[in-house]
Amino acid sequence: MSPLAAALLGLVQGLTEFFPVSSSGHLVLAQALLGLRAEGILLEVMLHVGTALVVVFYYRSKVADLLRPRFDRETNAYRLAILVGLVPAGVVGILLKEPIEGLFERPGATLLALAATGLFLLATRLAPEKGRTVTIRIAILIGLAQAVAILPGISRSGATIAAALFLGVRRKEAAEFSFLVSVPAILGAALLTALDLPGAKGETAIFLPALLGTAVAMLSGYLALRYLVRVVLGGRLHRFGWYCLALASSGALALRILSG
Repeated sequence: MSPLAAALLGLVQGLTEFFPVSSSGHLVLAQALLGLRAEGILLEVMLHVGTALVVVFYYRSKVADLLRPRFDRETNAYRLAILVGLVPAGVVGILLKEPIEGLFERPGATLLALAATGLFLLATRLAPEKGRTVTIRIAILIGLAQAVAILPGISRSGATIAAALFLGVRRKEAAEFSFLVSVPAILGAALLTALDLPGAKGETAIFLPALLGTAVAMLSGYLALRYLVRVVLGGRLHRFGWYCLALASSGALALRILSG
């Protein structure tokens, strides 16, 4: 893999991991329309770990507070909410790993999921502002949204933030919880993928391009995360819905042209 291709994949990963437009959906479309593929498992693992570290850095004060050996009621409740929110995605990821991986070879299904993401985001304009905090029940429902977002074309950040907003969670906490609960999920998925590394061939040859791609993903991801948090706080998350619908429509047209 060339450094340019790795950097391009890193840019796509960094932007779409945080923007509610589905990083997996963009990857599927890039492969189908441009023939752009991530050569090897190492690059995929490094890109996901890199974007997870971006979240840790951005919310470093909150992460430090959660990791600090303190056991007050509020902190323990938030820790438990994160753990509970992880369960649905973990169960789905383990039990349905092969069927879900098969969907990455079906760009048509990805386009439908991307359109669904767009409609869900547009609907956030109707989300009630009730000023709630994340409870165990809300964490479970957000976790279910994260589980659905394993499907290519469903945005993880879009699904979880939108679910929190529909449940009346305060905008700032909706964004914060969505990204904090993503860190163990992303690292867990990367670990499952990394288990295939020992038997993979030629991975060391793409280490330097993968390192470049990861650096690009982290820089672009940090800028994307900062911007998205401002968008959520400003009540403008729905605007990304138009992008998802436009991409789904144009992608369907492009696939029809290529197949015809």
